[in-house]
Amino acid sequence: MLDELSTRWDESPLLQLMAPVFCVAWEAMMFSRLFFTGLAYDLVKVSSFWPVLLLMACGCMALFVRRRWPLPVILSESVVIVVLSLLGVTSEVFPLALVATYYCVARAPWRESAAGSTAILAAQALACALVLRTAASLTLARFLSVGMFSLFPIVLTIALGAISHLRFDRRVSRRAEADAELRRKEELERISRARDAALRRGRIAAELHDSVGHDLTAIIALSEGLGGTTGDEALDHAICVINDLARAGLTDTRKAVRALSGKGVGDDATDTGALHAWGDIDAVLDDARRLGITCALTETGRRPDDAPQADLAFSITRESVTNAIRHGRRAGGTRVGRIVISWDHASDGSVGITVRDDGEARTREPGHEGGTGIGRLRGRVELHGGTFSAGFMDGGGWTVCATIPAQKEGVMP
Repeated sequence: MLDELSTRWDESPLLQLMAPVFCVAWEAMMFSRLFFTGLAYDLVKVSSFWPVLLLMACGCMALFVRRRWPLPVILSESVVIVVLSLLGVTSEVFPLALVATYYCVARAPWRESAAGSTAILAAQALACALVLRTAASLTLARFLSVGMFSLFPIVLTIALGAISHLRFDRRVSRRAEADAELRRKEELERISRARDAALRRGRIAAELHDSVGHDLTAIIALSEGLGGTTGDEALDHAICVINDLARAGLTDTRKAVRALSGKGVGDDATDTGALHAWGDIDAVLDDARRLGITCALTETGRRPDDAPQADLAFSITRESVTNAIRHGRRAGGTRVGRIVISWDHASDGSVGITVRDDGEARTREPGHEGGTGIGRLRGRVELHGGTFSAGFMDGGGWTVCATIPAQKEGVMP
């Protein structure tokens, strides 16, 4: 409970203002007493009020910055006590000394706390000596009463401040331990998620290798066995196309398996070799042309030597062409007949990609706009700092637009 109250006190600016505001009210009351009576607790007559007023005001103002500069504040209060004692005012600034002492000991580093405590005790002892020197008769009882009244509250405040300092350090230590434990749990969760993701990737890689890879290998073997044996030129050509597509699919499957299993990660040569080059898109367009679709690729600017950018541009274009073939329909339900691709290389190393077909919105197969391929491409492009959009254009077909910034440092277009 005490720790909770102390925390609320430390974190509340309003509560922190209570002590200096009380001291200002106290000093105003004490100065009024001096001004109207001319006496300082019946000890010495005050010779001048304005220096006393200035010193009291300085002592009060210093308390408002005690949180930021605790040691300079307690040293300034010590100076105020000594100077006022020389002027004959001994106890009017006592609350100021207590407030400054407590905060310095409770919150300043231990070395500053020791220095501040020594200074305030020395100043208060000097004030006691001045009082005893001006006394008409010095008795043991008077010596003890003056010493107890002047020094004991300071010593008690130092003790309370030290206890508060210890509790504060313990509270800070517990908070630091809690933060460290939270960071440790977050790191363990991150490692656990990474491990689970690696296991999932391993299972997917195994499935691709065992099922898809096996099926594609079987298709290649069968198509090679049938090639040139049918006696039908068109059929033989179709079998040859099937063989080429199966081989390309098997190559892509092997690349995907290597990427999912983490083989070659960190090896620049291996990673670069697994990426598609700018010219790899020609094979994709040739496959579409074999289906009777007119494909046109226009390219402006100069291709940069940026393998990651080329691979991402290839993926966007290939996925867009595949979606157009699979989902695009013209009036009457026939497959799209034209796909236009443009690659525009900018001077800053970025590339703008546009893929447009001649399909119609009302004949588009349902589910295409929110397909996993489009969503995956959008995520990849945005992950690499680019922009992506897809939809029907006014007066045109389905259009995919993407902008990919330079992915390789130091690349010049």
